Amino acid sequence: MRVTAGGAAMANPSAAQVATQHTIFVAAQGDQSTKKTAYDNEQEDVAEISVEGLDLVDDIWDECEFTFRKDSAPSKRRKCREYGVVYVPRAGETPSPDDFSMMGVITDGVTGNPIGNAVFVVSAATEIIVLTDGNGKFFVPVLPAGTYNIVAHKGGYYEYSATVVVVAGAITPRNVQLTPESVPDTGGISGTVSKGGVNILATVTVEGTTFTAQTNPLGVYLIEGVPPGSVMVRATSNSNPADTLVLPITVSAGGVIELIFNLP
Repeated sequence: MRVTAGGAAMANPSAAQVATQHTIFVAAQGDQSTKKTAYDNEQEDVAEISVEGLDLVDDIWDECEFTFRKDSAPSKRRKCREYGVVYVPRAGETPSPDDFSMMGVITDGVTGNPIGNAVFVVSAATEIIVLTDGNGKFFVPVLPAGTYNIVAHKGGYYEYSATVVVVAGAITPRNVQLTPESVPDTGGISGTVSKGGVNILATVTVEGTTFTAQTNPLGVYLIEGVPPGSVMVRATSNSNPADTLVLPITVSAGGVIELIFNLP
């Protein structure tokens, strides 16, 4: 039927070709099995030492709390933090600027769901690393007033980085949305360019960047790989550069936004 319809005849692989691929598969399967066994053994080792590790954490916590028990609550928590003891507010407790300089929630940028066990890092004199709880909340202990670089990340998401200004005696809110790696971290702009109701050949450019495209004979253009955010886009007629128009648009990651130009 394929040949009758004008197509090429199907060719099945030879027995030798099948045997070669089967040999490669068997070798890969054996390698995977070996690595799986090694992984299982390492997991057992981790399980054995985790009990000892948790006991050590409890000992450090108890010793720190006892050593600084006569200090005021904020002073005790500050000193205990120097030994790795992490404090977070209880449910319903109002966080105090005496204990925290920054707080927020890390969520999935697509679903809006909170992300637990995400890592939030503040670059200070010594790097401060905190984890989000099951509700995506994180709390950063007291910092001197100033500007800090922050990074948030978790496996399966693109890393987020920014700067935050911390004010003395206040808690700075900082919510973060992480974009899943399955979603492109750039977007696109598409549409048509016309003049007098007729689609034309034109050049379309994102102002201040190298992102540009030419319309096809139907006046359609597509610009891809544009970082998310608000941009200005210019369309210019190829036949008459004086015919030009600039329009604003907001680009979203993972999507293509339509922008139609009707040149004056």
